[in-house]
Order: sequence, then structure tokens, then C-alpha cells
Amino acid sequence: MILQYLSFLEHIRNNQIRTNEVIQIDEELFKQYSDPSVGEVPKDIEKRLGHDYAETAIQIIDSMVNNKKNYHVINTVNRGHIVGIPDETSIEITSRITNKGPIPVHIGELPLQIRGIVQHLKAYEELLCDAIYEKNLNKALLAYQVHPLSKSFITTKHAFDALYEKHKNLLTYYGAYNK
Repeated sequence: MILQYLSFLEHIRNNQIRTNEVIQIDEELFKQYSDPSVGEVPKDIEKRLGHDYAETAIQIIDSMVNNKKNYHVINTVNRGHIVGIPDETSIEITSRITNKGPIPVHIGELPLQIRGIVQHLKAYEELLCDAIYEKNLNKALLAYQVHPLSKSFITTKHAFDALYEKHKNLLTYYGAYNK
């Protein structure tokens, strides 16, 4: 375990980090994908990880272009498909993919046992989006504090403060943060 940690630190010191590797892989993949005749996922995608997403993306594009009307789970606007959350909320839902756009499967009202957690998560997402739009770090903190997995306002604030201190030079766009 210690040897792995030391190896990890050595890689960081030498700027041999996964992010740089992924950037190089992405550049090569983007070149390949820029060719509209590409109909299969390039073999290099396995180096990128997440190649299942690439397979799905190609299937969705194929369904859109060829109006196959296949079903895929996608992110789209709610527009009443799930009752009890705002219509303009982004949802991840099974949809039939057509050449005219996705047709989400209407869910209606969620079962009681999951309705609250979905509404709670959507409240967090809405607060976070508002915080970004309003450039308001205090609202961002509140969003993280009300996240369903946050168990303590105090612990979340300490973590947020530590991250702020470490990255405040990158957060000037967001204006003042009142600790």
C-alpha cells in the first residue's frame, strides 16, 4: 500500500497523471470522431474508460438519424413526466429516441417510498444551479449542506471552507464568500 502511494506521488511530481493521459486520448478520439463515416467505436476508447458511454452515444445518434425509435435512458426536461418535481427540472428517464427528438416514458406520480428522496435531490440540484448562475458561494454551501447524503451542516461547512481556501484563487468569478 505504501509503495503504491509513493508511486502515485512520483507520478504526480513528474506530471504523469491520468488527466493528461485522458486529454491525449480524447484528442485522438475527437480526430477519429470528426469523420462522419465512422460507424463504430474506435478501439482506443477502451484506454479512455467509459467506452460503454461511447457505445450508447453512437446508438442514440444512430436512432436519431435513422428514426429507429429505440429506447435509451437519457437526460431531458421533465415537462410533467414525473409528477411532484418542477416541469423545467432535468430528469434522467427512459425515452424513445426519434428523429424529432426524445419521447420520454411518462412516469406520473412516484411511489411514496422514493418521492421524498427525488424531491430532496432536485432541491439540492436547483440550489446549486442557482448558486452558479447567481455567482453565490454562500448559496453553493447551502446546496451542499442540504444534499441528501450530507449528514451534518457543520462537517459540510468545514469541508467547503477547506476546499474554498485551497482553490479561492480559482473562484474569484463567484465573488465574496462569507465564512
